Amino acid sequence: MKASFGKLPAKLMSQNAAAKTVWTPWAVIVLYASALVFAASLLPLRLAELLQLTGSAAPSPAGLLRWVLLTPGDAPLNYFFEAGAVRSMGHAAWVARLPSVLFAIGAARVFWKLAMLANLRRWNIALLLFLFLPLHYQAATEGRPFEQALFFTLVSYLLFFRLVQAPSIARTAAYACVLVVCLYSDPTSFFVCVGSVLGLLVFMRSEAIRRVIWHSLTAAAVAALLYVPFMVWKERFQGPYWLWGHDTVYLNQDAWAALFRDFSGGGAIGYAVSAALLTGVIVALWRLMKAPAQDATWRLTFVCFLSGSVLAIVMDLLTDLLSSKPISPERLLFALPGCLLLFASALDWLFVKAALAGWLVAATLFLLVAAGDYNFLTTHPENFEALSRVAVKELTDDSCVVFLSEKLSRSLFDVIEPRLRQKECLNFFHKRILLVSHPYVLPDEQEDGEDYFRGLNYHEVKRVRAGSGVLVVVEQDLGQPQ
Repeated sequence: MKASFGKLPAKLMSQNAAAKTVWTPWAVIVLYASALVFAASLLPLRLAELLQLTGSAAPSPAGLLRWVLLTPGDAPLNYFFEAGAVRSMGHAAWVARLPSVLFAIGAARVFWKLAMLANLRRWNIALLLFLFLPLHYQAATEGRPFEQALFFTLVSYLLFFRLVQAPSIARTAAYACVLVVCLYSDPTSFFVCVGSVLGLLVFMRSEAIRRVIWHSLTAAAVAALLYVPFMVWKERFQGPYWLWGHDTVYLNQDAWAALFRDFSGGGAIGYAVSAALLTGVIVALWRLMKAPAQDATWRLTFVCFLSGSVLAIVMDLLTDLLSSKPISPERLLFALPGCLLLFASALDWLFVKAALAGWLVAATLFLLVAAGDYNFLTTHPENFEALSRVAVKELTDDSCVVFLSEKLSRSLFDVIEPRLRQKECLNFFHKRILLVSHPYVLPDEQEDGEDYFRGLNYHEVKRVRAGSGVLVVVEQDLGQPQ
């Protein structure tokens, strides 16, 4: 048994096979990078991206950290990556998303290595699904920390299996360092690593595995201790409000169906994709239970993938439930690599049993994934940039701007179009006032704001809807009393 576990990666990966196929994943990754650049350049920045950009564009590291502390659930590391990009290249959408794009390309390479390590015959199908699964494609083209955390989660898998192969102090230290980076990228990603370690408990009758457990638990404990001070510090800062997207749902509102949909992304298509993936996971689990004892290395690999994915999902849901925050489907992203590798293992089995059925399942899933990506690329729930452009065109020398919601409006528009913030009304002695309402202004806030200026003898001269927001231009005859 010790010998079986002692050389896990060497046994599961063929050097010759890797050499023959190395050009294929790179060709796929180059095409994938093109698809990422296309989406990152053309799609408007979404609410969550703008909120992060507000922190990343802070004039000092202290201001950046203050914003991170106020942002629910966020860790600081990705903000510093984004801050470096925007300070050197500006606030364009593609710049804010550049770290995610680069980490996504790196994640593609690491996922391929994991697929080879797991000895998957249909690794190419697993890689393509991983790259273009709507939830992952969205994370890879958004200026948020999830893709960075996913990259380091995948790296932690590789280091974990190296530790299983031959535990040592150096490998334990390297594993601990990557776990610290995972925590400071997105703390939820840490649960994948802990779950993988717990999966080893199934095999703890082996002395070699017990040794690995102690090394890996030590690494996890050190990483957690290095993150606890920041977590305690962050708990002291609670913002009075926060803006959430229109599509947010809460677990305490019977939103389990939405959770199942969002596990793979893609809108309504996500139900079918999630069902296919989870069916594959169930088949892989059945095969794990039926696997003969001599397949110990294969069983260990996929048990660790399974336990890591399950714990990540459970802890993400538990965290959202206890914190009274909306469901965070993006954080389910960290469970997807393990689920996809399990699915690919089940697909390998299906190809052996009935190749035609295997191709049919793969083709159907690719069509669903493509439809989900198309839905993501063509659906723009808000466009702050379009609204800002319309507002700037209406500015005159004797005009000023009023943001009809106090909830982060100034911060949001400051990073998009500083001229609007610079022209914010300090008094109401201007002939022309622009009432700017972003897409998350509530109807009663809109109505109260317009009523207030009607009471000051302003009359509406123009109403323009842009980017799901509203610009109302009101003017006053300066001869009339206010």
